[in-house]
Amino acid sequence: MNSENIWLQRTTILLQLRYKDTTDVDLLFKYIKQLANENEFFIRKGIGWALREYSKKMRMQ
Repeated sequence: MNSENIWLQRTTILLQLRYKDTTDVDLLFKYIKQLANENEFFIRKGIGWALREYSKKMRMQ
């Protein structure tokens, strides 16, 4: 996450999707907050994707 490389930053967020029910929600939201002001399209798209997947998990509970 500390890299300046947008692809590595995006990957750290998207990697959380893999864990489904065991997603580290605190870590996911920490990363999202760190990148919240980022204007890069692919970072914002990754954040949106992660939040959508997380919301699906929450609806099923």
